[in-house]
Amino acid sequence: MASDSVTTMNESGNSTQINESVPSGGDESTIFHHLIDLTYDWEYLQGDDGKFVYVSPSCERITGYRPDEFIADAGLLDAIIEPEDRQAFREYETAIRNGSDISTVDLRIRRQDGERRWIGHLTRKVLIDGIGTAYRSSNRDITADVMERERNLDRERLFHTIIDPKHRMT
Repeated sequence: MASDSVTTMNESGNSTQINESVPSGGDESTIFHHLIDLTYDWEYLQGDDGKFVYVSPSCERITGYRPDEFIADAGLLDAIIEPEDRQAFREYETAIRNGSDISTVDLRIRRQDGERRWIGHLTRKVLIDGIGTAYRSSNRDITADVMERERNLDRERLFHTIIDPKHRMT
């Protein structure tokens, strides 16, 4: 098995070289495991019972919590979602489990350090040998995008206030 260095992104988005053995020409499951462990987005797999089967290491970059903390506490995900967004998240997940093909839901989470982040969340139902029905979810930190949209809306509101004081944007 050949060994190559792997480059991954750290929390600031900078590349970091890690000295782990990554197979070249290894079996598919080993290659897949390394690939999913190195994804930038926070990926996880939940069994039909709601327990986490797998949580990618990138969850720590986004939430401040380690994968083993999510695996040990199936309620941690719900706990870090801002209270105002929990109902929408639960309805989204219920709809997915009932066969809906909704694209994504944007919601706010509270990191372990108290910082609020926006994530774009996507869940898909999957069938996996040895597990059965499971739910694969992907979470992308969209905080910068949300903040940029808010700044653009603020600029647009200011523009309309200057041009037409009677114009009112919501």
